[in-house]
Amino acid sequence: MIDAKNLKHPSQNLSEELKSMLESGNPRFDVHCHLFTRDYIPDNYFHLRLPWLMKRRMLRRLIRILKGRKKEDDTWTQHATDLMEVAGKNSLAEVAAEMLQQSEADFLYCPLMMDMTQAFGKSTVTTHCGGNTTRVLANAFELPFRRYDSQGCNVDDLLSVSFKNDTEKGLFFSDPVRWLPVLERFPKLRLNLAHFGGEEEWKRFSRNNPNTWVHRIVSMMEDYEHVYTDVSFLLHLTEKRNSGFLETFEELLKEKELVRNRTLFGSDYYMVLIHEKLPSVTQNFLFRLDDTLENKLTRENPRRFLGL
Repeated sequence: MIDAKNLKHPSQNLSEELKSMLESGNPRFDVHCHLFTRDYIPDNYFHLRLPWLMKRRMLRRLIRILKGRKKEDDTWTQHATDLMEVAGKNSLAEVAAEMLQQSEADFLYCPLMMDMTQAFGKSTVTTHCGGNTTRVLANAFELPFRRYDSQGCNVDDLLSVSFKNDTEKGLFFSDPVRWLPVLERFPKLRLNLAHFGGEEEWKRFSRNNPNTWVHRIVSMMEDYEHVYTDVSFLLHLTEKRNSGFLETFEELLKEKELVRNRTLFGSDYYMVLIHEKLPSVTQNFLFRLDDTLENKLTRENPRRFLGL
């Protein structure tokens, strides 16, 4: 077990180059992006979805076909091609170079490494907290959890759950409340509930639905001092006509100081390429925020969250 007393402060683990950048300037942070190629995706992952993408030559052939279909109004094809071109790169260095080429000079990126191999082994993996796109094979599970008996003693138990379809499974496993038992045991845990609930929950929130994942995440922020959230994969909603996302989002930030201080900027590169190019989605979103809110999301809050 790791002894928390022996852990170094995050700022002590920085390279000299990064320390210099933080001391000499005031960079913006993207706390949620991904660096991986198709070689990092287990074969079984594509067996479940698009088996013909498993072989690189088929991936390249598909890109050529899509490029040939490109038209001015064929936006989805263009974005799908962008996404697959990044996935088809030969190394993480090439993916990172592509991201930096598209980014503004004052951004520092925090890549999140997604381990997708555990999903096909004997161990259980938790990843992300927003949207209902979680995919698991079984329809019934026995989940370990710890409860307290009438004497106040810890009791390890199993929770049996079953589902009718993938949507039910996604809604269960991605629900922010799944983190509550962890936070109850480790109330000082520094936790980012990414995607701030996801697109569908923001649509419901915008319609004044009183019970959404957005509400739950805000409530968890109120109960636990180190719970944060980020706006990754929500930025493209800024471009959707009549989505109402940006207006509702700004209204929430201005209404609640706590949410202003715990919300982080994240692009979700390169997953967001399916909707928009990185420069466009970043610039359009941040340009529409006032300077105070942008500074909070990209500078103040990320530094605090990362311990810098």
